[in-house]
Amino acid sequence: MTRAVRMGLPDRMAKEALEVLLRRLPSLEPAVAVEDLRRLEGLAVGGLREVPVRW
Repeated sequence: MTRAVRMGLPDRMAKEALEVLLRRLPSLEPAVAVEDLRRLEGLAVGGLREVPVRW
């Protein structure tokens, strides 16, 4: 099974939102590595605690 098939709808939506944001604001860049992002636990839709960025 591929990662895309295993990834849930909330994860796909968050990924798409970040891609659109980064595409529309090309000078915006992640301030930390993806593996350092902290996930929110206990929410039905999942999510990230914070997404640090640099201008």
